[in-house]
Amino acid sequence: MEYLDLVLRFIAAGGIIVGVTLIVQHIDPKYGGILAAAPITTTLAFIFTYSSTGEDITRQLVLGSFYL
Repeated sequence: MEYLDLVLRFIAAGGIIVGVTLIVQHIDPKYGGILAAAPITTTLAFIFTYSSTGEDITRQLVLGSFYL
């Protein structure tokens, strides 16, 4: 089950990178920057952290990112 989770993480992260790269090349670098900095990537990080470490550490991560 851990391998499936790891593969899912690689696919999600790779999809974001490929998507941002295609947007930068074909549309506008400004939109690629907005997408790369968007809450999409942060939300994925929170979901992956929650699935691997649990609620307490994820709560600390979320609160720490808001304080930053």
